[in-house]
Amino acid sequence: MNTEGIVLKNVEFDGALLRAAQVENIVWVGIAWVCNGLGFNKNQKDRQIKNIQTDELLSQGCVKFDAGVFDENNETLALQLDYLPAWLFKISITPKMKADHPELVEKLIRYQLKAKDVLAQAFLPEISNAPERTEIDELKELKELKCVVNGLAVQITDLYNNVSKMGNLLIDMREHKPVLTIEQKEKAKASEISYLWK
Repeated sequence: MNTEGIVLKNVEFDGALLRAAQVENIVWVGIAWVCNGLGFNKNQKDRQIKNIQTDELLSQGCVKFDAGVFDENNETLALQLDYLPAWLFKISITPKMKADHPELVEKLIRYQLKAKDVLAQAFLPEISNAPERTEIDELKELKELKCVVNGLAVQITDLYNNVSKMGNLLIDMREHKPVLTIEQKEKAKASEISYLWK
């Protein structure tokens, strides 16, 4: 991977520093820093790194950076920011973990729900600071949608009526009845030529 123009940042989250790098338009998160932030020991960290590298989904979003990029002396496995929640949600919260390490469970849940957003805001402020839609915006959109739906309903009704008229004409033609206009029917009635429309 070309690391020219890399932007490296330490981002504070939940009392820890997460290290991430932006290469072109992709943000990469150092797995070791997330594991450290969660309070994992070396064995737990190594297991998570192995899990990511062997997982069918997560392995598509990870890359190993050469020494000197994330860490001066070591290669570093990093995960694409979009894959971060997927990895964190794959870490199971077991009953034993809840009983033995309730603070870890709470921290893991915070990481699962918020870490990606905090990192995105650090690197991509124009995306993460997009204005939120208000209820007024949603109501305006619903009103516009209602107008469109009402217009379609009128068109569908007109189409149904036209198809119905055509169907009646076809039935008349099939029965070999002459198709008479109202004026012709009135003339026929007046001159008692009723056999034309029976």
